Amino acid sequence: MLSRGTYYIGGERFHEKIKSFKFNNKRENIIGLQIADLSAYPLARHYLSPEVPNKSFEVIKEKIYCNKDGKREGWGFKVFP
Repeated sequence: MLSRGTYYIGGERFHEKIKSFKFNNKRENIIGLQIADLSAYPLARHYLSPEVPNKSFEVIKEKIYCNKDGKREGWGFKVFP
């Protein structure tokens, strides 16, 4: 994303905002990474099998940005290849 950007945002805009990028070890137990892990799994499960009940996704889905019709995918819920 930093080099090529996305469909909506060019790489140069990412470079303006992201000055450095670092991977942390999971053992460091950083709270932001823990929250990302806790939300990523329910999102992935919902994307891969939307017909299967997913209580964890139900908890976080109202916090995902959506359009005026309530559509989340492509708005606040984006999937990158």
